[in-house]
Amino acid sequence: MPLASNLAGLVLAVLLSAGGFSYTFSNEARPTGEAFVEVSAKGGDLPAMDVTIKGDGQTIKKKVPPLKSGEKHRIDWVQQTPRASYTMELAGPGIQGKTNFEIVKATEGAKSTGPGRIIPKCSREDIVDRRTAKFQVVFDVKSYEFNVYDTSGAVAHTKTGGSGEYGNGDILEFTWPELPLFMVELKAVGEQGQTGAYRLVPWQVDIPHVDVIFDSGKAVIKEGEAPKVDKAFDAAVKELVALERINEAVGDNITAQLYIIGYTDTVGNAGKNQKLSRGRAKAIAEYFKKKGIWCEIFYAGMGENGLAVPTGDNVDEARNRRAAYILTAQKPPPSGKIPAKWTQLAGARKRPANIKVPATATLSSPELPASDASSGGGESGSSGDSGEDSSVGGGTSDEGSEETYDNWEDALGNEEHPPSIEDEPGATKKGCAVDPASGTGAGGLGLATLIGLVGLARRRRRA
Repeated sequence: MPLASNLAGLVLAVLLSAGGFSYTFSNEARPTGEAFVEVSAKGGDLPAMDVTIKGDGQTIKKKVPPLKSGEKHRIDWVQQTPRASYTMELAGPGIQGKTNFEIVKATEGAKSTGPGRIIPKCSREDIVDRRTAKFQVVFDVKSYEFNVYDTSGAVAHTKTGGSGEYGNGDILEFTWPELPLFMVELKAVGEQGQTGAYRLVPWQVDIPHVDVIFDSGKAVIKEGEAPKVDKAFDAAVKELVALERINEAVGDNITAQLYIIGYTDTVGNAGKNQKLSRGRAKAIAEYFKKKGIWCEIFYAGMGENGLAVPTGDNVDEARNRRAAYILTAQKPPPSGKIPAKWTQLAGARKRPANIKVPATATLSSPELPASDASSGGGESGSSGDSGEDSSVGGGTSDEGSEETYDNWEDALGNEEHPPSIEDEPGATKKGCAVDPASGTGAGGLGLATLIGLVGLARRRRRA
C-alpha cells in the first residue's frame, strides 16, 4: 500500500540563503494508523529544528537534528481517526513556518488505488490567455471542486461535480469568464478515499521602472540614478504586501522571488558586454537588498543576447541597453531573452520593520502588462568600442556562485514543459508557477492542504 507523496513544492518558511529541503508525508496511513512525516535536506545542509504536528486530537513535538545535504529524518505517530487534518510547524535558526496536510486511514482489506494524484495538462497560455485549465486524475473521482481565485484572493469562479463523471486517467477541463486571475485550483476525493489537490499560480509581474544610466564601463549606481530604483522598489513592495494579504485570505504560504536581468546593445566586444551586463544587474539587485526587499533575489546578465530591437553587430541602440525586474512565484523558464542560470544574491528574510506598508495593495493581474515601464530609451550615454555601453544591462564578475534551478519538468515530474517565452521581459507571456499539492511523481495532498508554489518554493520567503 503506498504510504508517501513527495511534496516538491514546499510551503514552509525556510529562510536559508543556500540549499533547501523537501518533505514526504503518509497521505494514506496504514489500517493500524501508522503515519509519518520525513524531512529531507536538499541542495544544502539544514540546522536543527523543532517540529510540532497538531491534529487528530494529539500534539506531536519532535526535534530534528542537523541534516547534511541528502540526509533524511522521519517522525512517526499513530493516527486514531479515519481521516485527520494536521498543521505542521517548523522553527529553527533561519527557519520559521507551517503547512497543512490531511491523512486518510486505510480500512483493513479495502481496495485502495493509493494517494490521489492529479497531473496538470495545461500551459500558462491556456490559463492566462484562453482561461482554460486541464488536469488528469489517476483515480476514480467521487467528488471534485474547481476554483478560480482573483487578485484579491477571493474565489471568483467555482465548479463542483460528483461520482461517475470522471474515472482513472480522465482529463478534467475547466473554463471561466474573464477576471483578474491569480490562481486556479482543483481538489478531488476518490471513490476509495484518496484525496488530491493541485494549484496553478500564473502570477508574475514585471516591475515598472526607468532604466538606470551607468557611467561607461562601470557597474555602480550613481546617486542621481538611485531614485529610479527607489520607485521600482516601492512597486515591488506593494506586490509583496498584496501577496501576503492573499496568503492570509486563502490560508496559504505562496512565495515570491525577484529576478534582475541586464542586457546591452551590440557595440563593442560581446564578452565584455556579457560581463558588464551581469555586473550592472548585480548592482541593481544589491540596491534592492540594501533597501530592504525581503524575498529571494537573483540576478544574471544576457549581454548582447535577447535584444529588444534586433540589430547587426556594433549598432548603438539605446532600447537594447536595458534591464528587467521580474517578481514571480518561480524561476522564469529560459528562452532567448531569459537566462537558464542565475546567481542568488540573497535568501528570503522577514519583512524589515522599517518598510512602509501601503494601506492598500493589490496584485497585478497576469493578463495585464506592467504599466509605465520604460527602457530608458533616450537617456543612455555613448557606447565605447570596447563594449562599455553606459545604459543598464550590465555585469562585472563577482563572488556569487551560479546555480541552475529546477525546470518545469523537474518540478512537476511531468514530461510537459512550460511554453517558451517569445516576448521580452516586459510582456505578459511568462512561465507559470505551479503548486502541486499532489507532489512530483506520486501521491496527492489532503483537501485541507493549501500549498504554496511548486518546485522553486522550496525555500520559504515569508516568516
